[in-house]
Amino acid sequence: MASSLYLPAPTRRQANTLDGNGSGLSTSITPQSASAKKSPAAPAKRVPSYTSRCDSALAFSKLPPEQRRNPSSKSKLFVPRSTADFDDGGSFPEIHVAQYPRHMGNPHLSANNNSSNKSRAIVSRDVLSATVDSEGKVSYDAIVTGGTNTSKKVYAKHSDLRGCVPTSTEVALPSEEKALTTAERTQRAIDSLLSSKISSSKPTGDAITAAQNTASAHSRTQFIKYTPHESAPGYNPNASQRVIRMVPLQTDPMMPPKHMARKAPRGPAEDPVPILHAPPEKLTKEEREAWNIPACISNWKNARGYTIPLDKRLAADGRGLRDDATVNSNFAVLSESLYVAERQAREEVRTRAAVQKRLVMRERDEREEELRELANKARLERGGVVPTATGGNGNGAEPENHRVYNEEEEEESVQSVTEQNETTDRLQRDRLRAERRREREKEYRLERAGKSSELDATDEELAKKKRRLENDRDVSEKIALGTHVGTSGGDGVDSRLYSQNAGLDSGFGAEDEYNTYSRPMFDREGVTSSSIYRPTRGEGGMDAEEQYESLKGGTTGKFVPDKGFGGAEGGAVKGGASRNAPVQFEKAK
Repeated sequence: MASSLYLPAPTRRQANTLDGNGSGLSTSITPQSASAKKSPAAPAKRVPSYTSRCDSALAFSKLPPEQRRNPSSKSKLFVPRSTADFDDGGSFPEIHVAQYPRHMGNPHLSANNNSSNKSRAIVSRDVLSATVDSEGKVSYDAIVTGGTNTSKKVYAKHSDLRGCVPTSTEVALPSEEKALTTAERTQRAIDSLLSSKISSSKPTGDAITAAQNTASAHSRTQFIKYTPHESAPGYNPNASQRVIRMVPLQTDPMMPPKHMARKAPRGPAEDPVPILHAPPEKLTKEEREAWNIPACISNWKNARGYTIPLDKRLAADGRGLRDDATVNSNFAVLSESLYVAERQAREEVRTRAAVQKRLVMRERDEREEELRELANKARLERGGVVPTATGGNGNGAEPENHRVYNEEEEEESVQSVTEQNETTDRLQRDRLRAERRREREKEYRLERAGKSSELDATDEELAKKKRRLENDRDVSEKIALGTHVGTSGGDGVDSRLYSQNAGLDSGFGAEDEYNTYSRPMFDREGVTSSSIYRPTRGEGGMDAEEQYESLKGGTTGKFVPDKGFGGAEGGAVKGGASRNAPVQFEKAK
């Protein structure tokens, strides 16, 4: 219930007169006359209604110009001048004058307050009309329960902070009739929601509408029978009655839309609601220290590169406060468990490797035995001897027809023996490759572990085999592998090349001089010109072993010719003077 409160004027009258005894004051209340009484329920309206304002403006516009200038004619028009003229509302847009309801945006208000002549501020007490609730109490939350909060529950009273203690009337069960009414209302609300959801999910558009109209065109067709009037144009007396068929209009699917979809304006903002909370309390020193949260100092990131003191890090981490740090006993248990597991794993790996090695050895022995039998059998077949088979008559003699073979059988046997020999050779090569690979891997592991000097019996055998392999290598292989060591220790680089300050363009010599090679090319022992520029003598007289030993010794006559050339150094006789320098040419003078 909202209504404006208007209190009537006081009718009490006091008279300070002495009574006849002169004892004191007397107070009397004089009732007002009927003419002086005013009805409090119908106060005088200062603001005319909208209809009366429009009528006054229309009448003023019909006056001639001379009467319009008359002030008495203008006085009939309503013009808001004070805050009371607005009466708890806004401005009047149909009245074209400057209006400031509640002095909002009034530029003259501050000037009036600051002026000396008009120092008194304009105060308006017409702010809001008091509103009462159903119990007749003033509703102070009327301003926050209006607007967008009309359909919401707003907690704005002190009683909302206390727990609700419902009465027996509030918690009483509803009657059967009221329950049925509520159920029906709820069912209708649910049906409306479901129907709106279902209709929104269905396809819409002109095409759907046209399809529906086409499907229901026959049912919506109407036949109208009427009798035309005689005075109607086109009247035919022979056709006294006529029948008209009404069909729905076919919708054009290419017709453009008849309306434009526009964006709906944004709704009003939500009205504020009061926040109910207890008054703030002043915190004590202990509470402030308890609520103090130190700055986050990371031990891993420092993007800005700040120098953070250690005490700040300890304060942020809190490690300085932990003085009861103990080591969990489970760490020792974990270490022991890891050690035992590692030892067991090593034993299992060692056992598995030994078993695997025995299996490989057994398989290799079986394969060698099989290959040996195949080779023996092939050898016997190649020699024309058929291997004897145990059993039969027991005397070891075979029939004559088993030793007779035709040519086709011999060719097939030769081909099978050749294939068996190739298979045997290939298997042997594969086995040798695997053994060499294992030996190289073992040598590599021993060299990395530093155990090459502490060889056991098996390792000594490997070392002997390695030395034997090195001795069996050719010199070219040793040079390619980088294991060959020459007999002479001198270097093969001319030392004069290191003492040059510049290249040939720094004045090496005259152009007509030929003194580039001022010294022999090789000035080390064992490498002379006789071993470079002379062919080998008696190459076919020595075998490979003697040639290899002579090459290892460093002295060889490989490039010494058997017969000299006439006119050359050393003469044409065999074993002449040896050449100890390159061929030299003298400049003709």
